[in-house]
Amino acid sequence: MDSLELLNIPQLLESHICYLVVHHILCVVRLVTYRSSTSMAALCLAVLAGLSRIEDPYANFHNIFEGSSSSLNSLATGLVENKLRLHRRQNAFNVLGEVRG
Repeated sequence: MDSLELLNIPQLLESHICYLVVHHILCVVRLVTYRSSTSMAALCLAVLAGLSRIEDPYANFHNIFEGSSSSLNSLATGLVENKLRLHRRQNAFNVLGEVRG
């Protein structure tokens, strides 16, 4: 047997492409996390230094539930949608863990 026959070139290319895609996604996530953390730090410093003036800081908390539904059906639907959303996120993390491992 020739040594080239033992190599499965399409499979090797596929595994390298998957690795590169996951690697680039992780790099983008790290960049977004870095940028968001630096902007949060800058905002915290601005607030602590007193550079922001809010006239009525509790305005968002007046009539909190105004315009919302009190129907049990819509509340149950919202809870189920949130549960499914969290389940899909956990699935994505499991797949990413299998790809990295």
